[in-house]
Amino acid sequence: MGYFESCNIHRNRIAGFEVKAYANPTVVRCEIHHGQTGGIYVHEKGRGQFIENKIYANNFAGVWITSNSDPTIRGNSIFNGNQGGVYIFGDGRGLIEGNDIYGNALAGIQIRTNSCPIVRHNKIHDGQHGGIYVHEKGQGVIEENEVYSNTLAGVWVTTGSTPVLRRNRIHSGKQVGVYFYDNGHGVLEDNDIYNHMYSGVQIRTGSNPKIRRNKIWGGQNGGILVYNSGLGCIEDNEIFDNAMAGVWIKTDSNPTLRRNKIHDGRDGGICIFNGGRGIVVNFALVKNSVFHYSSSISLMINDIAN
Repeated sequence: MGYFESCNIHRNRIAGFEVKAYANPTVVRCEIHHGQTGGIYVHEKGRGQFIENKIYANNFAGVWITSNSDPTIRGNSIFNGNQGGVYIFGDGRGLIEGNDIYGNALAGIQIRTNSCPIVRHNKIHDGQHGGIYVHEKGQGVIEENEVYSNTLAGVWVTTGSTPVLRRNRIHSGKQVGVYFYDNGHGVLEDNDIYNHMYSGVQIRTGSNPKIRRNKIWGGQNGGILVYNSGLGCIEDNEIFDNAMAGVWIKTDSNPTLRRNKIHDGRDGGICIFNGGRGIVVNFALVKNSVFHYSSSISLMINDIAN
């Protein structure tokens, strides 16, 4: 147990706070900074409440959570780290809620190796890497966050990971909004994804996510790009006002599209080429250059309206 308030913890050789073996401290409004390793390290079934702290300029991640630990990380500022903001690995859990995570050298939040946190109501922005990186069978519920202005993808999902991303605002990134690759799976639903330099969503290399009820718009490239043997079930989305095609399917990809509304694009609605395939059912194309395809595709189409 223990209660720590308004402490200044800095320039230590190991973590500023180490919590393990069911320990459950409360740490409030402390500054934890310039550590030679990480800021907060919760492991071996540690718990704890970390509330309204400033965690910055540590050599490793601002917060590490691993080995069945389940802390609450709420209302903190986690910034300017030499690695990532929050790193959850090795069956880590935790509630990561209402934090401002920015300016870190690696991902704002990284989830890997069967970890399954709840990540909600955070701002994750202005990172030198991606916003949220889920890999190596990472899981978790990621909801109602704002992810913006990161250098790489807003969210990366890869290598057998299956997170649920729900009701997030993911915008103004310098690359892709949400990027599924190398067998990245999971659910992307009810998100607002807009104003990215690359596609709003990309799916490739065996990835097979469920993409449903999202708004994907205002991109400087396309809306959704499926390529290099990507799959996916893409249904009930509104895809509009993108500079290139609303949906691109190419290079041996084979997604299923149902009941999407694709409109007001500055290029085509759906563009399929270079061996792209797919099932496209019950969709509306409005005020696009309609539909582009190559003769090499295999495609089932129902109900095009323009």
